[in-house]
Order: sequence, then C-alpha cells, then structure tokens
Amino acid sequence: MDNVGATIQAVSYLLSKGRCCIGLIVGPRTLAVSQDRIEGWRKAHQDHGVPADEALIAEGDYTSESGEAAMEKFLALGEPPDAVFATGFLMMTGCPVCSAPEGSTSPTRSS
Repeated sequence: MDNVGATIQAVSYLLSKGRCCIGLIVGPRTLAVSQDRIEGWRKAHQDHGVPADEALIAEGDYTSESGEAAMEKFLALGEPPDAVFATGFLMMTGCPVCSAPEGSTSPTRSS
C-alpha cells in the first residue's frame, strides 16, 4: 500500500473542503508506516501552501484510548485542529469521546 499517497489524498481532500488546521493521529513513530503517513501529511500541506504545524501530530498505539488521548492533546492546544485524520480505525473511534459538544452524545459533524 502507498501510505504516503493515501495520506496525501485524504489530507488534500480535507484541505480542499476549507479545513486548514488538520491533526494527524498515527501509530508508533518507530514504524515505517507511521513515518510514511507523516510524510504524506506534510506533503499535502506543502502542496496546498498551508503550513504544517508539527504540534498537530499525535502518536497513538492503535487503540481507542490512544485516539481519545490524542484528541485531548489537540483540544488543549490554543488553536485545536478543525479536522483530524486518524490512521487507524480504533484510534478514530476514540476521537468522538472528546469532540462531542457538552451535553451531547454524538460528535460534531465530520467531513
């Protein structure tokens, strides 16, 4: 699988929809697949002329708990991302836990 190209395609889609602050949740950075996905995230930003903020990269371990921890990290930033690309299904399932509006059981709209 072309992880660089797939990540470029996914992040480019979000950028084309007007998102400009895209968080990335990857598996352990020691894995080649994670390094490829980070490269794709950076390249997509470069291709669209949008600065890539390295603070918007979070390392997970392919569990929903690590996705939730990544979202908590993002939401604690002064400017949290307006979109998040999680590179694993279970990490993605942890994201809505933190992004649901106060008093709601469902997350905000996603692209």
